Amino acid sequence: MVSLFVNFAIKALLFHIYFVTLRSIMSKTPLALLVAWLCLMLCPVQAVSNPLTADSLMALSRACYEDDRLVEALDYATQTLRQAKKEHDEQAYMRALSYIGGIYGVFKDYDKAHYYFKRCLAQAQRLGDADMTARCYSNLTMTSCMLRHEADALGYLRLQEHSQMADTVRHRYFLLSNRGKVAVLQGRWQQALAYSRQARQHAADHQMGLMYEAAETAEMANIYEAMGQDSMTVALFGQMLTMARQAGDQKGVSRALDHLASTYRRMGDSSMAAYYQEQAVLLDDSVFNTQEFNSAKGRLVDFEEEQKAEQISLLNVRINRQLLVILLFATLLAAVVVLAIVLVRRNRSLQEAYQLLVDKHQQAMRQQEQTAKTATDSEHLPAEQHQQLLAAIERILRQDDVICSPDFDLARLSTLVGSNTKYVSWVINDHHHLSFKALLNQYRIQLASKRLADAEHYGHLTIQAIAESVGYKSQTNFIQAFKAIVGMTPSTYQKLAREKQHLQAIYQ
Repeated sequence: MVSLFVNFAIKALLFHIYFVTLRSIMSKTPLALLVAWLCLMLCPVQAVSNPLTADSLMALSRACYEDDRLVEALDYATQTLRQAKKEHDEQAYMRALSYIGGIYGVFKDYDKAHYYFKRCLAQAQRLGDADMTARCYSNLTMTSCMLRHEADALGYLRLQEHSQMADTVRHRYFLLSNRGKVAVLQGRWQQALAYSRQARQHAADHQMGLMYEAAETAEMANIYEAMGQDSMTVALFGQMLTMARQAGDQKGVSRALDHLASTYRRMGDSSMAAYYQEQAVLLDDSVFNTQEFNSAKGRLVDFEEEQKAEQISLLNVRINRQLLVILLFATLLAAVVVLAIVLVRRNRSLQEAYQLLVDKHQQAMRQQEQTAKTATDSEHLPAEQHQQLLAAIERILRQDDVICSPDFDLARLSTLVGSNTKYVSWVINDHHHLSFKALLNQYRIQLASKRLADAEHYGHLTIQAIAESVGYKSQTNFIQAFKAIVGMTPSTYQKLAREKQHLQAIYQ
């Protein structure tokens, strides 16, 4: 209220100055020129100091999301949170949380999406917003299914069934869709197909748009894929691709291309798999810019950290006030001091007893370790067999085409070296002090490092393509493994390696 009054007063003053200046200019006095200059200096400052409202920022976020500009949508949603906090606009704050959850869902970060939807739900329940509460139940059912948390999915689905969105048509659609997703989670394929067909027909009957029909077509394709019916999977994802393109839904197009590529790859049709994979990569580079999205996430994290710091500051203020009260009544705490002395003495006795327990526990642990060592030593291979098996393991791990297969695992390695998983795992651990998975990651990341630095042969590939070329199905897992082993992200490593090669070429 005070800020509004101040803004109104400033504007009234500027208007008065402008009027006096205009009248003075007519008389051509030097004072008029000075005042006019002041007006020109002050007016732009006032204009710049008026930021967009939380509702305006939320509208921009929604427009960017619908236009598939996801990074901008996340940035505007973050700005909405910040501005809504300043304006005490709890409705805008709640809607921004919902949109952020939706954006994370598009990027398949379902843990983060679930987190923001739960925060949105808490806000909606606190505000008594029945429509947003119902939407959150629907979104949380979906993310629970994606995370394969069956108990949570069933719980949220029951809550969704007993709540009601303002838009009854959308409510019915999402209810049918989520019932299908839960049925998939439980392995009830035919029932899941029935729900998905009903949801798609409901969307068509009520002219909800091709995006909704395409989404349920994709669900049906996923179900047939789980049932091992590749021909139906390809046909339905083909339908989804056509619908998404007609609807201008780039997110849906990307999803369809990814699934078509993986399905054709599984069917052994490498040419079609490569065709759809190339289209998917090109589209993802434009729509799902991971680097820019990570920057946007960083700005969101900065805001969240600011909020935490603010909460901590408020807590510190409260603590200081409490300390002041305690100091004022310090003279009444003599009894507490006496009690503290008694407690200290008892604490010493407890510490002595605790030390005895610790000593006994450590002794028991040493005995247990000795027993375990004796049991393990009895299972060791003879030295000659140990060396032969180690050599065979390392020979296989040096074969790039073998370890770069996404399906390469401990069982496969054991088969190739003619042993069993128990001995292979033990030899790896004994020699390298690593698990099989950790050792495989080292070999794969070493190969990926070479390819990232080799601009001549691999410069046309994206980070995701290089990750897949060395056997990683998930780009996120690849980045995490690379950073853990090399100490930096793949993109940073690639940039530094190529800059070094460029400098070497110059000096040569």
